[in-house]
Amino acid sequence: MNSKGISNFLHPIGLMQYEEIFKIKGYDIESDFPNLDEDDLNQMKISNKEHRRLILEAAQVYQPSEYFEVFSWLRGNGLDYYFTNFVNSDIDTLRSASDLEVNENTLHDLEIHLPSHRKRLREAVSNLRKKHKTDFEKVITIGYWGRPNELKDSPHDFLCVRATLKSRHPGDPKFEDLEFMVDSGSDVVTLKPELFARLHLDYIAPIKSRGVHTTVDKDLYKAFLVFGQDTEIEVEAITEKYNSVGNRVIQQFRHMIGGQSHIWLQADSSVSSDSGDSETRRHASFDEASTSQDICLGETSKAQDDVHSSTRLIPQAKSTSEVFEKQESSTVDSIPQ
Repeated sequence: MNSKGISNFLHPIGLMQYEEIFKIKGYDIESDFPNLDEDDLNQMKISNKEHRRLILEAAQVYQPSEYFEVFSWLRGNGLDYYFTNFVNSDIDTLRSASDLEVNENTLHDLEIHLPSHRKRLREAVSNLRKKHKTDFEKVITIGYWGRPNELKDSPHDFLCVRATLKSRHPGDPKFEDLEFMVDSGSDVVTLKPELFARLHLDYIAPIKSRGVHTTVDKDLYKAFLVFGQDTEIEVEAITEKYNSVGNRVIQQFRHMIGGQSHIWLQADSSVSSDSGDSETRRHASFDEASTSQDICLGETSKAQDDVHSSTRLIPQAKSTSEVFEKQESSTVDSIPQ
């Protein structure tokens, strides 16, 4: 890495006279600067007390530049040898790197000739684009792995999310914050019986709720769910022993599922959620070093056998905590149907 990083650190505090000694002693990577201490200054023979104070104070608040982020990205992909070529080509931010079209002309300009390095750059840019797409998306809410009271005896954890259930009764609108299980085997929202009367939900019609082994008469109601601060959707709900959201809700969002959390993202507005296009249900990775792993589907819980025997809730696989350490994510093509 050239001296631009050192300049970014020393120039704002007016101590560019130390640029050369920083380079000679190897303090030439921006990640070095936040960790500078008295011993480091002794190694560089910087004895002026005021200068030492300025350097150490600057080190405590230093934030690596976008320029350094490009270097770190290249180094993480084994391509830091080409860093100067990237800078000379004005590719000095991660945004410009993610916009890079990796074609023959680009590779020639960057002087990347080895076949393995060319392939490595294509993969690095592709992963960076995925990460940036997620970074700039609107996070609606964050769910979690949990075990609701109705399934407390289950050997598995389940994906859960909190949302506000609302009615729009003209005389007495009500709302209530609730925990919902994420149920990929059902189309409708299910609610505990007491909620219908308490929130004055609007009645729609009687329906037949069909499971694998039984068909049960149910009443269908209209309600509204608010996810996060302001994402409100209209839903149809039936009574059940537990609160859950089904596919009609799930498919109105994009999802990232990791070992500790479930991020609900705004759906791709360019594709209708009713179109069946898998892009509306595609799951991005938490970071560019994602790990591919299937989400395990568990057996129907005892609490739902009598009504929704076909329902499949999404439990946490036993190996998930090992695979997703430190919030590493699974890249999943779609929530299982």
